Amino acid sequence: MDFLFPFTIISVLLFALSFLSNRLNFFSIPLFIVGGIALKPYLNEEIQYLSILAELGLILLLFYIGFEISPIKYLKNIKKILFDGGIDLLITFLLPFLIILLMGLDIKLSLFIAALLYISSSAIGLKIIVDFRLAIFNFAEKAINIFLFQDIIVSLLIMILPLMMVEFMSSSLFFTLSNVLIFTVFLIILYLLLKFTREILNRSSEETLNLLAFAVLMLTSFISERLINSMVLGAFMGGSIVKATGFRIDIKRSFTSLKDIFSPFFFFFFGLKIDFTFSNRLWLFILLTILLSLGTKYLVSYIICYKRTQRSESMNILFGLLTIRGEFSIVLTTLSYNYLNKERQDIISILSTIVIFVNMIVGLWIIKLSHNRLKKAQPQLFEKQTHL
Repeated sequence: MDFLFPFTIISVLLFALSFLSNRLNFFSIPLFIVGGIALKPYLNEEIQYLSILAELGLILLLFYIGFEISPIKYLKNIKKILFDGGIDLLITFLLPFLIILLMGLDIKLSLFIAALLYISSSAIGLKIIVDFRLAIFNFAEKAINIFLFQDIIVSLLIMILPLMMVEFMSSSLFFTLSNVLIFTVFLIILYLLLKFTREILNRSSEETLNLLAFAVLMLTSFISERLINSMVLGAFMGGSIVKATGFRIDIKRSFTSLKDIFSPFFFFFFGLKIDFTFSNRLWLFILLTILLSLGTKYLVSYIICYKRTQRSESMNILFGLLTIRGEFSIVLTTLSYNYLNKERQDIISILSTIVIFVNMIVGLWIIKLSHNRLKKAQPQLFEKQTHL
């Protein structure tokens, strides 16, 4: 069939970009977006087929995130998590939101831009902490606290933003609330059904469990899409329900592979939809957005880690960790497409792409530079970890 040729080219390109990211020791998400931007002139009719793979990649990613998040880990050091995360929320979400709102942008667009500026990439940040052997330092604990708090806020944003933005099929308050209530009742029934059948199903084969999880994913996504126009929320809640009912870890292992295969198509498709034809006046706003994304995270690291008696590289590394944006910024940007017009969709997609690139490059450069200085200043700590 005709669509097999472009899919073959895209699949080979995604493999090459993933291999290149490994060789460059750089993260693959920005490269997948660049791949979409590069092939945009050559993909026209095939885009409708590719959108199916992209949507599948998105809901698999959200299902995996929902399955990954465990409320238990938030109970440890809850006061520290709330303190560090609260500072980050006030400075990097509420402050940019107010600034952007005062510039004359509408509430919807301001809210989404503030959200994508707020969310750091916890996956990338945690990987850096492990790879650079930074876990023993106090600033790493601060970063983890903020990442955990952001996980909570992301969960709330995924659930609340659709409810705030969408008009549901009717402008009446009654119809809006009734759809939310129906979806909530559906989730409760699904949770109880899975919970009471867990022991029987957990003795089933891995194939049966994987098909069950996939059926839950598709069912929650479909119902959520029909009721509240948010497939993303349904996918996230599907993963959370499967996790909460205590099914075997085999599901996570299988869906990790599926996520790794299909989510690159989501990021590639995101790049494919970016339109860089915009007014020159937007460059000033882009510059302000980049400065906000860097400046607010620096202010957070300054408040949390700065020591008046001596200059410490810990503040710089924490700043670098918090600066890096990734998958959540793209997810929130994609979520905004349901509620913004074409002009605002183009603005937020361009903003998120540039913010991800600039912040990732700046963040990684600062981390590597400060890490080398820290390693020279305290070599015994790194040597001790090597021998453990």
